[in-house]
Amino acid sequence: MEILSTNSNPYSTISSSQTSTTQNSNNSFATLLNTQIEETTEKKETFRVVAFIDKYTSFSSLSPTEERIFRDILADDYFTLAEIQSLSFEQVKKLGDFLDSALYGSGISADKIPLVKSTDIKIGAMFTATKMTDNEDFNKAVFETVQTIDEQIEMLYFFDRLSANLGWNDKRCLIPQRDNPELRKNSTKENWEISDYKKFMEAIVKEYYELVKNPVISEEDRKLYQKLLNDFIILQKKHNEIKSNS
Repeated sequence: MEILSTNSNPYSTISSSQTSTTQNSNNSFATLLNTQIEETTEKKETFRVVAFIDKYTSFSSLSPTEERIFRDILADDYFTLAEIQSLSFEQVKKLGDFLDSALYGSGISADKIPLVKSTDIKIGAMFTATKMTDNEDFNKAVFETVQTIDEQIEMLYFFDRLSANLGWNDKRCLIPQRDNPELRKNSTKENWEISDYKKFMEAIVKEYYELVKNPVISEEDRKLYQKLLNDFIILQKKHNEIKSNS
């Protein structure tokens, strides 16, 4: 598959930017959650989430405390931002993994699986952040950063540009050469893995600072680049704080 190079022309209008990586097309809780923000439907659900899990799978993989918390959150088939923000990074990751297994690993056809609806764009972004790369400190920084982004279009561009810079390091992408050791061994991208996320983020901040200052950028794009620059500065700050406390 093709990954958008970070060396591609940075001055092409961001307004027409397409997602730079091919996303995993498999059903997953985080992927579907992003498309279910306050979606209303006249169709009645055959099973609600907790009842479905009790009938077809179980909560047995969770600790008693986790089961109590997750049952309570899932009781109305809705996630609210307050509920998800009350959880730690580790708990949100555990909840996402649990629902991937309990719902989409149940063997039941997709049209009979109940939906967990979301009331805020930040919720899907928080779940996505927990699995974005193999670097937990970086994922935690993304997790905290997306909670500061309120606009949906800004959130979409943030993930799009972050993914473009991460390349193969974005685990949401289906890349055989990365995921198969034998194929990776023969790949021309021998040095694809990011070893220093501090330098990685310094490079992104520098890139967007230069874009904002470039006189050939349209005013419309400059405003969006400025928002993204602010987001990446927050990401950089969050990562530095997490590293200093680890």
